[in-house]
This record gives sequence, C-alpha cells and structure tokens, in this order.
Amino acid sequence: MLQGEFVKMILCFSGTGNSKFVADALSEKLSDKIVSINDILKKNKKREFKSEKPFIVVAPIYAWQLPQIVNEFIESASFEGSDKLYFVATMGKDTGKTDKYCKKLCKKINMTFMGFTGITMPDNYIFADAMKSKEENEERIRNSLPAIENAAELILSGEKIKRTDKSSLRGLKSGMVNKMFNQYARNDNGFVTSDKCTLCGTCVKLCPLNNIKIKKDKIEFLHNCTNCYSCIHHCPTQAIDIKGHTENNGRYVCPDYKTFVK
Repeated sequence: MLQGEFVKMILCFSGTGNSKFVADALSEKLSDKIVSINDILKKNKKREFKSEKPFIVVAPIYAWQLPQIVNEFIESASFEGSDKLYFVATMGKDTGKTDKYCKKLCKKINMTFMGFTGITMPDNYIFADAMKSKEENEERIRNSLPAIENAAELILSGEKIKRTDKSSLRGLKSGMVNKMFNQYARNDNGFVTSDKCTLCGTCVKLCPLNNIKIKKDKIEFLHNCTNCYSCIHHCPTQAIDIKGHTENNGRYVCPDYKTFVK
C-alpha cells in the first residue's frame, strides 16, 4: 500500500466521526498521515504499515474495550520501522480497563506500548441512549480539545500518554461485560428499515465490513456487523433503526474537525 515509503502514521477506525475528528486534530498537530482502517477492511487491502515515527491508533470504545474488529486488525497487521504504538480512544464516560488490554496487545505483537488515553466525545450508542442536542454535543467536543492538545504534545515529545478518566468496576466492565457484548449484543439482528428508505446506498457505501446490500429493492443485512452504527447515524432519511430501541433516539454525526475549529 505504501510501496516501501516510510511515513508518519495514524491508523483510524471511526463509525460516526468522533474518532475521525480526533485523528484529524492529531494529524494537524503532528503532521502525520491518516490511514483509514475502515477503508482497508472494506476493500480488503494489505495490512502492511511503515512509519518513521511511532504509530498511533485512534478508535472508539465499545463496551469498555477497543472494538473487537480493531483488536483483530492490529493483531494481524505488519508494522515496520518504529516499534512504538500509542492508543487514543474516543469514549462516552469512561474507558474501563482498555489501557491494560492495549498493553497486552502490544506485548502480543512485539510492539512497545507508549500508553493509552481516552478523549470524551458525544455518546452515540443509540441502542441504549437518546442522542443529546446539537448544542450539547458541540459543547462536549469543544471541551475535548485541550485533552487532544495534551495528547499531541506528549506524543510529539516522545513521552508516554496515560489514562485520565476514572472508572469504577474497571475489570468487570472491560472483562465480563465486554465479553457479553461481543457474544450477544454485537450483531444486526434487530436492524430494520422503514418505508422512508430511498435505496440511496449510503449505508452500503459506509459499512466497513460490507455487511449491507441492496437486494430486490430492499436493504439486506448480512449478519457480520461490528455495531459501528455508521449506517444508522448517516442515513439521510433516518430509515434504519434497531427495532424496539432506536426509533425515537435521534441521530448523530460528528462535525468535521477543520470546519469545527474555524
């Protein structure tokens, strides 16, 4: 993919744009290139990466760990050049014990763990919660900027970053609760489309796992869902829901970083 070229690299996975926002901010401050994990997964591209500086992974928190698909991606990837790896995660309230799992992951792939930190962004877990107002979400994003700046300064200086959020029952959340989430809740079993669907194909285009197809003039879900909810939040007619949970919960798409900070 990089044809032997060594570049400074941020690997980003994002469903509704929170992690993309943070990756864009870090890219501006560090002059690092962003590589979309979504795009690599969707197009089944090679997972071979070369960087002259430490690698940075930016991804959301799903049930108090990185998404399982991101963990699997990192584990299967080839890293050349730097052996250092930072983790920056977007979170709703807390990150549980994600830092410890990231450290274990680094040990497994023979990379040096350079730390983990969580950035508080709007909570977009539509399965459980109604979305906040645009004004409330924008305030939360503005409040995240100093934390992003601090992480960028530490990374730029080569220092380790640290988890700053406080969380109770960290082991239980990132352990048993995460395991239950991945085993029983991480699926598309309840996904439905209403007659508001125009078959525009936005959901098909955005799904990183090619889990959505248009078949016989209707949307079909193929049961390989990572619950990024990109399809639900980006649907222009709000036609996709998780039946019984999200019909009245609203939608959320994070604004573009460069537009937001102007």
